[in-house]
Parts: sequence; C-alpha cells; structure tokens
Amino acid sequence: MQECDECLRLEALLQESGFDCLAAMNRYNTLLGTDLDHSWAAEALRMAKTAYDAAQRRLDEHVERHAQPVRMAAGA
Repeated sequence: MQECDECLRLEALLQESGFDCLAAMNRYNTLLGTDLDHSWAAEALRMAKTAYDAAQRRLDEHVERHAQPVRMAAGA
C-alpha cells in the first residue's frame, strides 16, 4: 500500500537488511579464497540472511493484513 507508513517502514527495513546481507556475503566470499579463518564471516552471513528473511516475513504478513478486508468484502 503506497500510503501506508508501516509498509514504507517495513520496505525500508527489508532493503537495509538486504544491504547487510550483501555486505556479509561479500566479506565471506572475500575471505573464502584465502587461508584466513572465515568462520566468523560465515556466521555473520547466516545472521544477516536470517534477519533478511524475518524482515521479508514481517512485510509479507503486513501486506496480507491489507488484503484481508478486500477478500472479506469480495466474498460478502
């Protein structure tokens, strides 16, 4: 919903989480080709991916709540 402040907030959170995930992936991939310990980067990547998935789920659930009244009205 374009005029929903919560949608905009959740979309911004999702975008920020995506940037964090991409940065973590870049760190991991950079260390992967070296002899340096990359276990911390793998854990950071897992945590970033989990945060991204949670942000996506929250946005999807919120958008679904917008659709419920429409479905109820269409079914009535």
